Amino acid sequence: MEQKTEIQILKTLEQKKETIPLYQQAFADPELFVSYYYKEKCKDNWIFVKKKVDKIIAMLHLNPYTILVNGKEYPSFYIVAVATEKQYRHQGHMKDLLYEAFAWMKEKKVPFCFLMPVDPKIYEPFGFEKICDFDRNAQRSVEEIQKNFNIYCKRDETYQNRFKQEKELAAMLGGEEDGLPDQPIIMGKIINRDIFASLSGLKQTERETVLLEWLRNQRIYICEEV
Repeated sequence: MEQKTEIQILKTLEQKKETIPLYQQAFADPELFVSYYYKEKCKDNWIFVKKKVDKIIAMLHLNPYTILVNGKEYPSFYIVAVATEKQYRHQGHMKDLLYEAFAWMKEKKVPFCFLMPVDPKIYEPFGFEKICDFDRNAQRSVEEIQKNFNIYCKRDETYQNRFKQEKELAAMLGGEEDGLPDQPIIMGKIINRDIFASLSGLKQTERETVLLEWLRNQRIYICEEV
């Protein structure tokens, strides 16, 4: 009899640390970064996992950000660390986790989520489209950001503290590769159509491609890697 799989949402740091072996199997990030990520970023993120018996076979991380759209704040999530154990790939586990995460975010009144794909073709079937290029210049001042962009992540105290730590970490790692694609882009997906219609001024009944086109035509600034 084939063993059943189940989806769980990991909430505590101890639970989240159970995904470290899969993270290290899937991504070639330096040990220093992995340590920082699980100590700091996993304080307040949500990790969706697919388990077979008690073994984690697939995961995706939802890292929370407050997004400013024309000066108004909205909750959003950066989807990162999407991974499946080698022997379980191409069996629909990532699809199941994505749809579970979409439904969960919709309940949280998230207008749209975003991610940085290694290959855009992986995410296009799930309603993701390119909304902007990833900006490698993370040193812009708040004043410069507010002047030149109308959609960006809020720079609150937690954000600033993490930015400082990541800057120090980058200096410690020296010239090591950042692990980003050669020409990184940001893809977005509409999650809660009602909230998105409200922020954009478009009708809730508009096709998703129209909503995404509106988003793509904004001045978006995303420089966050995780």
